[in-house]
Amino acid sequence: MPVARLRPGVSLVTCSRNRSANLIRALPSWLACPEISEVVVVDWGSDRPVADELAAAGLTDPRIRVARAEGEARWILSYAFNLGFRLARFDHVLKADADIVLGQGFFAANPLPPASFIAGNWRRAGPGQSFVNGFFYLRTAGLMAINGFNEYITTYGWDDDDLYDRLVAAGTARVGVADGTVTHLDHDDVARLNQTSAETPSGWTDLAQTAMYKIRTNRMIATIMPPWNRDRIMLPFRVQALPPGRPTRIALVRGGGTIHFVPPEQQATAERLAASEMLAWRAGLRAYELTWRQLDLLLTCRRLEAIQALQVELMLSGAGLAAAAAPRHLVADLDEGALAQGPAALAPLAERVLAAAQRSGRCLVWRLPRAQLPAGLPTALTSQAFVPSYYNIGATRDITLDEVRHDQSSPVLRLRLSAADLAAAGPPALPPPATTLAPILAPTLAATLAAAPPPLALPAPGTAPGTAPYSAALAPPRRDRLFIDAQHGLGNRLRAIGSAAAVAQATGREVVLVWQPDHHCQARITDLFRYDGAVIAESFLPRAAADGLSVLNCMEIEPGATRGAALVLTPGRDAYVRSAYVIAHPASTWDSENRLLHRLQPAPAVADLMAGAAPHRDIGLHVRMEGAPGSDTASYDAARNWTPEGHAAINHWRGQSHHARFMARLDALLADRPDARVFLAADLPATYRAFAETYGDRVAGLDRTLFDRSAQQAQYGLADILLLARCRHLLGSNWSSFTEAALRFSTTIKAHERAGVEF
Repeated sequence: MPVARLRPGVSLVTCSRNRSANLIRALPSWLACPEISEVVVVDWGSDRPVADELAAAGLTDPRIRVARAEGEARWILSYAFNLGFRLARFDHVLKADADIVLGQGFFAANPLPPASFIAGNWRRAGPGQSFVNGFFYLRTAGLMAINGFNEYITTYGWDDDDLYDRLVAAGTARVGVADGTVTHLDHDDVARLNQTSAETPSGWTDLAQTAMYKIRTNRMIATIMPPWNRDRIMLPFRVQALPPGRPTRIALVRGGGTIHFVPPEQQATAERLAASEMLAWRAGLRAYELTWRQLDLLLTCRRLEAIQALQVELMLSGAGLAAAAAPRHLVADLDEGALAQGPAALAPLAERVLAAAQRSGRCLVWRLPRAQLPAGLPTALTSQAFVPSYYNIGATRDITLDEVRHDQSSPVLRLRLSAADLAAAGPPALPPPATTLAPILAPTLAATLAAAPPPLALPAPGTAPGTAPYSAALAPPRRDRLFIDAQHGLGNRLRAIGSAAAVAQATGREVVLVWQPDHHCQARITDLFRYDGAVIAESFLPRAAADGLSVLNCMEIEPGATRGAALVLTPGRDAYVRSAYVIAHPASTWDSENRLLHRLQPAPAVADLMAGAAPHRDIGLHVRMEGAPGSDTASYDAARNWTPEGHAAINHWRGQSHHARFMARLDALLADRPDARVFLAADLPATYRAFAETYGDRVAGLDRTLFDRSAQQAQYGLADILLLARCRHLLGSNWSSFTEAALRFSTTIKAHERAGVEF
């Protein structure tokens, strides 16, 4: 913006994406201020144009200028407001979100001193008014001297504080806005963050649903990335249309891509640093000492509110993932006096404590005043989790040994044991063998998780692949086994198998695949992959339970099933899991599941389909329309396959995945990258025809005549997944395991957008 051309006055700059209701409430308070020379409204790709919404509401003041940014897939505050600042024509800028109301006499109560800016402050705001923090008023020249908002920040949070820090560093003093002159129209964080999560609840998903995690992540990004200053180039825009007779309406499109972006590695670092910081707030400073792997495992296996200092210490001490994931703990403190009595004296008491922990279903944790266990201690001590007593373990409830079995509510019980307790311990009180509970604490997983993953292959009992009977697959049992009965379509089965394989690898089990072709997927595993492991071709859920296997059924429409229930493995006992979803177990993470899927090689028929395709594409499209209301007539799309809520969600998201929505987003991408190579995978012939008629040979796909769940079509489907996985930018369908599978198999996708969410 040429500052010399600015006229005296105030430009109020605001932005909106599908928030016209709030804007219509706030706008009259702005227009009531004669000091405001213009109101610049950036319509960031709203579904219904903001200009039409304002006209329908009767808001037609000539000071209103609406600039519509066309083709924007998701809300990015820094891009939108920087566009608005560049459109401002006056020498003062008042930045207000669409939900900010100005009080009468605002300008009289807030005179702008020289070399200063006025801003809201969440620390001084009243109840429900913390979001006035993003409001500010300053001279336009000062704003442009720091180059507006930091465009490395493209998600919610910290954008305003980063701007204020740079203003202060440039010599501009911050002045608080006068009390009562600015009011925020409140709305919840879900609306503000514009996100929901269908993932298995965990500490990570808890963080992702909080505004503070977004704020702290962006604070880390602002610190990691180069300073945002006049040397950086704002995202370019060009005027697409200036309707005649409508000088207050402007249509703009991007004039190119940004050169300032956060690489995935730096983004991941910022997220981990923010997670460490927020975990330290609740669990103590030792959380900062967790390695990235320990942090990831801890936040995967526990909800955020269930993590305290004890779980952090268990991870740091190498006690193992199972100890950190246990829902309840018994902590036994031994002082130096007790340790000095020697192993023989400690044995009876240690065994009695272990028996109490087993009877109460608690993970036993020994807490000793040493960094390492002394030599010669009894097995009841050395085989259990251990943490040093000079570190804090958070809130506990002190209890006597006899009271352990009676307290089932407190998550952490604590025994304080001394030399005096040794004499009173008496003989061991372990339960008889017939009723002994399995050890709650599994062997440490650190070495297993750090080791290179073995090939994903099932134990071969000597029968032909795909024909192994249940009895043959069981004998001879070399190790505990995990049977995974994969359900529904191809994408669902693949994620269930990857999850089971990750759990089996981490816990030292052998995974056995149960793959029964049905109306969801008529292909055998060997139709799809080069697979020489043992495969049981028929589900045997009732027999598994009758034969004493631990059974977990996650197919929520079936009697007795519970989706999302945690998998509990018992040493010495095989387990049977029936699922179309990832398994709720700490060892099943996105990376561990996908690492094992990557080892699968496509069958020759699938490889032949892929052979004629380009080695990679710039943009991949997965258009999943079948299953929208009125098109869910096939047996595999019928409502009986899901709960009413699940079927309603599928209807909704299939409706959001119409090919026209993909075309609009693709047009915007091709405007920036006209030479981009595009690959299409779709589930309806009409979709392929529509793209061929619109784009010709600019969009490639696999020619086919089948659109069903046959074995041959499943081969086409797997080829589509693997070809989509080679792309760099994926436009996918939300609530689709097929889109998810492409992401799981990919090492090249750098950007991912979902229909109805980001575009």
